[in-house]
Amino acid sequence: MAVELGFLPGAVIVTGGSGGIGAAICKGFAAAGLPVVFSCHSNPDKAHAFKREIDAAGGQRDFMQVDLSAPDEVERVPVKDIMPAAPKAAIEMRIRGVAKESGRLGIGANCVGPGWINAGRGKKGIEEKLDDKQRQAILRQMIPLQRFGEAEDIAQAALFLCSRQANYITGQSLAVDRGMQL
Repeated sequence: MAVELGFLPGAVIVTGGSGGIGAAICKGFAAAGLPVVFSCHSNPDKAHAFKREIDAAGGQRDFMQVDLSAPDEVERVPVKDIMPAAPKAAIEMRIRGVAKESGRLGIGANCVGPGWINAGRGKKGIEEKLDDKQRQAILRQMIPLQRFGEAEDIAQAALFLCSRQANYITGQSLAVDRGMQL
């Protein structure tokens, strides 16, 4: 039985949306018919090209160039209560706080914890910093399901967490890591 995800009306904001995982998330939400706003930091030409790609596929989108490590620039983003770079445990605790506060408004807040992802910076690290022996050791010793993830794996988790099917889930971190946290 195939189940199609349903979404409430609104737009999706994706930070770092023009590359790797962020691009896959943007494409997934655009394909689901939701307007997408994404940020980029250092490559506006790539962001413009990606914007045209989503346009050609029939999606609605826009982007803004933002340095999420600069608080004054974060103020320009419609979501001010984010942590662009922090340890995993800090992000998870912050999401719980955001979920508690935004829940009063009927808004859920969850996060996705990716494992080794073969996209964007992760792909660069896997290909450039690890030799074949190191890659195989990681797969055998750290990842029970023995495959590096793809950006689409993370995008599917994000789509689910934002769907009506997850409307009773908030304040959670979903590990999308092929069992690495076990």
